[in-house]
Amino acid sequence: MSNTATVSPPTPATANLVSNVMRDGRPIADCPLIFGASARGRFVRHDDDAGKPLSTCAILERRAVTSAGTFGLGLIGSVVTAPSARGNGYAREVLEAAEQTLGEEGCAIAMLWADDAAFYQHLGWIPAGCELDYVLYPESAFFMPDPTHVRPATAQDTTAIHELYLAHPERLERSLEETVALLGTPKMQVVVEERDGTVTAYACLGRGDDLEQVVHEWGGTNEALLACVRHFLDARGPEAGPLFLMVPPTRQALVHMLDLIKTPGTVGVLGMAKIVNRKAACQMLASVLPQGTSCRVVDETTVVEGPTGHIVLGDRELLLTLMPPKANPEVVEVVEASIGARIDALPFGPFVWGLDSI
Repeated sequence: MSNTATVSPPTPATANLVSNVMRDGRPIADCPLIFGASARGRFVRHDDDAGKPLSTCAILERRAVTSAGTFGLGLIGSVVTAPSARGNGYAREVLEAAEQTLGEEGCAIAMLWADDAAFYQHLGWIPAGCELDYVLYPESAFFMPDPTHVRPATAQDTTAIHELYLAHPERLERSLEETVALLGTPKMQVVVEERDGTVTAYACLGRGDDLEQVVHEWGGTNEALLACVRHFLDARGPEAGPLFLMVPPTRQALVHMLDLIKTPGTVGVLGMAKIVNRKAACQMLASVLPQGTSCRVVDETTVVEGPTGHIVLGDRELLLTLMPPKANPEVVEVVEASIGARIDALPFGPFVWGLDSI
């Protein structure tokens, strides 16, 4: 690596640093794939001379499934620096090492969720992807399906929940064992709708501080999902205030149902992203280009050629072509006009459900 940061499995020292900075010393139990017994993630860290971590971040390699294709997506989270060590560039150092590691391991794009967007934008990260966010007020429950068949999930429902998750056209690849670990997140409410012995939907409410009032993952039919949401609203009572629902932009039938019950919604970004492997990102674009067009990496750029011309894209422009924020088509339209061909499969529309974020 070009700096002194190192990559290692989770250790008590890194967990303590993250919990002290992010949770005032409280244990972090809502990221089992990073901190739990089944942890797959690793930590990039800058240590002092005694081997004590001063700055760290977690990384996790995933495969993102989309309608345009599957690609390597690296997740970065828990970016922290000890208060006494701030101002020395350590966070930048561990981030650069994280990007390099994820890129070397085949991830085309890395993604994170930022509290301080300006810090990451200064390092080349930009808003990317799209999600729809809806506000669910207690009075909206009257217009939702009856929750009679909704109940708390049990361990026996795990396989059915996992299968409903796999039915999503936009998701991260996830094993059954990972689903088991994720569903064990403390203080998270999980319910299912069951009809005639078949689980028709599930919904997860709350995860850590960021998703406390959010239905952040769900699966199944739209009607069954809204029955699960009504169950949450009814159980909380009107004094508890609204909940929030995360929705992939492709679920237009659900969007229509939410519009009918006058549930306010906004178009948001999925997260902040950065290309970490230019060749892999170029291959993503090549996989959806129509006949008669091509792309190739030239030095630190990607050149896209078509019937009537070509365009040279830097990494930022390439990312805006593949995963524009809020699915904004402007950059794709510029590429199409430059090469003289439509690229109907764009943009790639990955969606990171709440249980997969780190």
